[in-house]
Amino acid sequence: MGLRETNKERRRSSIIKTAKAFFVEKGFNAVHMQEIADAEGIGIATLFRYFPKKEQLILAAAISIMESEADAFKNILNHPDKTAYEKIEDCFDYMKGIHISPSANTAKFNDAFQVYIDNTTEPVENLLPYFEARRKIVDHFLQIIEQGKLDGTLHPERCTREKILPILNNFGIYTQKLTMSHSVLNISGDITPSCQLETVSEIYLDYLKPQ
Repeated sequence: MGLRETNKERRRSSIIKTAKAFFVEKGFNAVHMQEIADAEGIGIATLFRYFPKKEQLILAAAISIMESEADAFKNILNHPDKTAYEKIEDCFDYMKGIHISPSANTAKFNDAFQVYIDNTTEPVENLLPYFEARRKIVDHFLQIIEQGKLDGTLHPERCTREKILPILNNFGIYTQKLTMSHSVLNISGDITPSCQLETVSEIYLDYLKPQ
């Protein structure tokens, strides 16, 4: 890649990062392309050369987040010295970290994007890369399940896609919703999100341990 292409890719990535921050802060509908251009220090015409429509920029931000998550789970999968059980632990830790971190804002964006897809009056174009990134995450989980069948560190009757994928999916949804609401209704009223996530992950992990 030449210098010109490298600079264009850096600018594109910077625009996506800036736009994502605006979308999280104000919501998709309230953000105007001009304020993104101003924040980037570029003209509106330059911004439109990268993203002719705001919808394309929203989707690019969503794809960027999903691909980043897919890469993180791939790194967990490819760790050479960890068992399948330890990799499941790492998956939980990653999901807890990415949603609880105040600087990430991933949960808020993902939740808003799902609502955006569900409620948009027109079909969202070019969603395939987004769903391909999600598919990669599922594939990484499936490979961890296969490792668990071989190394015996997961419960033999529960080391199936029908058992483990719903657990990982529900834990991901739980961490996202917990971050969005800041607290889940509880009896004492003073249980921190981190404590709640730790408890739920321990329940799931205990379920997956061999007897």
